[in-house]
Amino acid sequence: MKILFTLDFPPEHGGIQRYLFNIVKHTFTEEDHVIVGNSNTQTAYVNYLPCTVEYVSIPFSRLNKKFSLLPITLSLIRKYLFSKTQPDIYAGNVFAAVPLYLVSLFKPVSFSVYCHGKELLLLKKISLKSWLLKRVLQRARQLFYTTEYVAQLLESCHIHNNLVHCPPRIDRSCIQPVPDNSNSSDPTLNLLSVGRLERHKGHACLIRAAAHIPAGIPWILTIAGSGPEQKTLETLITELNMQDKIKITGEITDTALAELYKHADIFIHPSLEIPEGVEGFGIVLLEAMAHRIPVIASRSGGIPEVLAEGACGRLVPPGKTDELMTAIVDLHLNSELRNQLVEQAILQIEKYYVW
Repeated sequence: MKILFTLDFPPEHGGIQRYLFNIVKHTFTEEDHVIVGNSNTQTAYVNYLPCTVEYVSIPFSRLNKKFSLLPITLSLIRKYLFSKTQPDIYAGNVFAAVPLYLVSLFKPVSFSVYCHGKELLLLKKISLKSWLLKRVLQRARQLFYTTEYVAQLLESCHIHNNLVHCPPRIDRSCIQPVPDNSNSSDPTLNLLSVGRLERHKGHACLIRAAAHIPAGIPWILTIAGSGPEQKTLETLITELNMQDKIKITGEITDTALAELYKHADIFIHPSLEIPEGVEGFGIVLLEAMAHRIPVIASRSGGIPEVLAEGACGRLVPPGKTDELMTAIVDLHLNSELRNQLVEQAILQIEKYYVW
């Protein structure tokens, strides 16, 4: 029996949520169990899963979902003590593994941890939290990593115990057929970026780059997502007088997001590598590639590995506004390059990133 303990799971939106959801969908069975520390109890997503999903929380969980670690710990003790056989226990990230670590100090509990990237930057700091998280990871039976970049983050902190490569994957059915653009007459360049609005996602750089696209090119930019940087980004758009060209959607449904992918001409992922965060993989890259959208992304974190070092996506230096704008214009004007990147992207997905 397998048990996944996690703070990140649908109906929450995000790359880690989709990553863990697909692992459960494709590798768990009806005898397995998922315990989610989350105050959101909408459970429509569980209808697509073969196993039981339990949401546990306390009132403070609405302020910060890490407060759910307490009911997760109680659930762990209850299920472990009453289990006839020792289950395979997995933590969705290092924070969800803290209760597993604490219980393992008193009971012979073996557990594995999924590692993503951003949370591992905390290991480089000198603090009590960093000390605790390192102990958690060092005690784990297995550590699953998404890219070599994430593996290097672990190894740089002297954590080497049984690293297992486990990249995100998508269903083969997500790969879209070649679109019929023969009747398309809209000259507008539709730019799309998808992701949580946090500083390390680099959306401010993208907005400034788009604002300098030559006047002869009609364009619009849609940034799909919400997060703590939304008001700051909206203020920047107003300062640049770009309200009629750049739109931030805020929270968005899967159906609405699919429509944005359908009509996008270029997908842009301008992620930065800063102390507050980094892109360990970038699942939205797979989604854009599967929709046959040519990609421009920053050469940061695990992104170059996903894009095969530029073979299936244009890589630009992170934070360089002028070079990002130039890449957008160049790709827009070069249909041969766009087609080449899309073809290579589909091959990359089919080889490495489908279930």
